[in-house]
Amino acid sequence: MNLQRYAWFRTLIAVALMTAAATSQTGTSGSAGDDKGIPLPCFLICPADITQSNDLHQCGAVVTFTPRTVGTCGTVVSSPASGSFFPVGTTSVTCTAQFVDECTFNVTVEDTEPPTITCPANITVSNTLNQCGAVVNFPAPTASDNCPGVTVVASPASGSFFPKGTTTVNATATDSFNNTATCSFTVTVQDTQPPAITCPANITVSNDPDQCGATVTYSPPTATDNCPNVTVMASPASGDFFPVGTTTVTGTATDATGNDATCTFTITVQDTQAPVITCPDDVAVLNDAGLAGAIVNFDSPIASDNCPGVTVVSDPPSGSTFPIGTTTVTYTASDTSADSPDATCTFDVTVNASIDVKRPSGGDLLRGFGQAVRWKSIGNLGDNVKIDLYRNGNFVSTIKESTPNDGKQRWKVSDTLPAGRGYRIKVTSIDVPSIFGESDLPFRIRASQ
Repeated sequence: MNLQRYAWFRTLIAVALMTAAATSQTGTSGSAGDDKGIPLPCFLICPADITQSNDLHQCGAVVTFTPRTVGTCGTVVSSPASGSFFPVGTTSVTCTAQFVDECTFNVTVEDTEPPTITCPANITVSNTLNQCGAVVNFPAPTASDNCPGVTVVASPASGSFFPKGTTTVNATATDSFNNTATCSFTVTVQDTQPPAITCPANITVSNDPDQCGATVTYSPPTATDNCPNVTVMASPASGDFFPVGTTTVTGTATDATGNDATCTFTITVQDTQAPVITCPDDVAVLNDAGLAGAIVNFDSPIASDNCPGVTVVSDPPSGSTFPIGTTTVTYTASDTSADSPDATCTFDVTVNASIDVKRPSGGDLLRGFGQAVRWKSIGNLGDNVKIDLYRNGNFVSTIKESTPNDGKQRWKVSDTLPAGRGYRIKVTSIDVPSIFGESDLPFRIRASQ
């Protein structure tokens, strides 16, 4: 027969014997033995199989149990004994009576206690150079359990590539009986790498016509970054109006995290446009009294330029003393730019003062006879003139030390003058000795017949 039927049969017999023993003791029925106290047979009854959870933090449990006996069994010994520590799993317990009989049952201790797991602290790192993230190694989470054999798995694993931002790492501890515990921590990768930016080369242009500057367009700066979505700005912007001179343009590249990088280049607008200048009309004046010239004032020219700051210089300036004759006045207009040419205009200032000897001029003069001397004065030459006689450029004699400057004088040719050619009359202003006139043509003096 099988064990279950055998155990049932043993139990049935044991119950019957127990009943008989009770009746014998009370005397209410027939004796279970003879009057001499023959011992009853021993029947040992094991408890049913026992299943319980482990004791806290123990890889097993202390289990107590009590076998039942019928008849005369003597001492019952259990192995392992009741109250022993039973390891996780199934342990067979054998109960043995002193008088031969024995039985067995199973004690099963189940591990129902999950492991304990501790994750590392949250981690923050900077990105790997030129990467939009970083390979991050972290300490393994630590786990303990009441029984050996616990394993720990983290996802993502240490040494993985973590993208920019915050990633949650989940760790799971599993013991040999599939009890689990979890923890989590975060890995934050900060993008601390600024973009790389390149500006165009410096630019030099000329001003726009009649403008003190120029509208300039340029290629925008270029930028790269370890992460996408970098933006580029430049100030002043392409297409803006740039004044004459050098302007620094700053390019700024900014990534999605706010890291930025800058570069600069210059835009130089050269003022290459000359000013425009218009001179006054020519000026004609007489000499000032007593002077071989005149102080002449004249109007300033009209000058304009595409940029402010044009200056005008006169050579000679207004208010200067101009000599007799014609002097060219040059006006020069200059702006503040070294890149633009000057502009000039000219006009004439004429100071009129002269003595024009009309007679004698050429021909023959006879000694001892009278001769008319005629001249014409222009300018402020004073009231009197001096009249001299020259021959071949050499002084001969003074005809009149002073005579009214009325343009006429009678002169008697001296008998003592040597006859010959090459004579001229010289008329000189007494107030302005530098102003004089001579006969246009030489004349000859002849002896009278």
